[in-house]
Amino acid sequence: MDYVVSITRVEQSIEDAMKVSIQRVGGMESVVAKGDKVFLKPNFVAPRDSTQGVTTDFAVIRVVAEEVHRCGGIPILFETPAIEFNKECVYDVLGVYDFARENGIQIVNGSLDLIKVPVPGGRVFKSLKIPKILYQAKIINLPKLKTHVVTKMTCAMKNLIGFLPDSGKRSVHIWGVHTTIADICKVLRPVLTVVDAITCQEGDGPAYGDKINLGLIISGKDIVSVDKVCSQIIGLPWEEVKYIGLLDSQRNTEGIKVLGESVADVHVSFSVPQKSALFHLGTRLIYILDVVF
Repeated sequence: MDYVVSITRVEQSIEDAMKVSIQRVGGMESVVAKGDKVFLKPNFVAPRDSTQGVTTDFAVIRVVAEEVHRCGGIPILFETPAIEFNKECVYDVLGVYDFARENGIQIVNGSLDLIKVPVPGGRVFKSLKIPKILYQAKIINLPKLKTHVVTKMTCAMKNLIGFLPDSGKRSVHIWGVHTTIADICKVLRPVLTVVDAITCQEGDGPAYGDKINLGLIISGKDIVSVDKVCSQIIGLPWEEVKYIGLLDSQRNTEGIKVLGESVADVHVSFSVPQKSALFHLGTRLIYILDVVF
């Protein structure tokens, strides 16, 4: 496993920073071969654009798609918003369909066949229902770095929840967000993660916090390493993001090789939400009642 994470400042252009960052961790050719179908997973959680620190910047997705094309692969966008938002509405507001058409990116649409996949050492799920097309597929994860009212941080690992059908998303919140994220990451393992940490969000994220500019692209092949580095950058000890430790508590950040900028040089302390136990209980009950009624 490659425990290498690249931190790159966006200075001249997002495109330049993206190419440098991806090359530092081996280049697209190290994960994509001719004919590969590659599923791109951005964060389109809500109908708010990237300049508000909510969704993944189209420039990030564009460069990744171009690099996949260059290697002879087929980029396919796969993302669903939070349960409370309609996918078509979110896609229309953001302009996803026009963007995908202009950049030769296919979009996963319509109802999908689901399959049960065993979760090795699952804490909550012994098996997980995922879209059949994702089973053993190549995934490139394109999260947005933000704080989160439930999990304190949302980035690489939590972004994979968007692959689940709505019923699966409800289960995540009913059975416990941290444990189920860890289980999901045992089944879905991206070959590459590229974090949009250009305009981020602090406070009551992932959709209603305050934007904060970092101006960074963060890349890596190991999803846990990426999240650990990102948590350091925003001044949040990774041990406080419980799902990270549930998936991998054995390896500390000293075992991660950081290329480009150092964490210390780009560190900005984010305002991290500290919600009460009553808040978390209420959030869980909302999803339980949603299923019952």
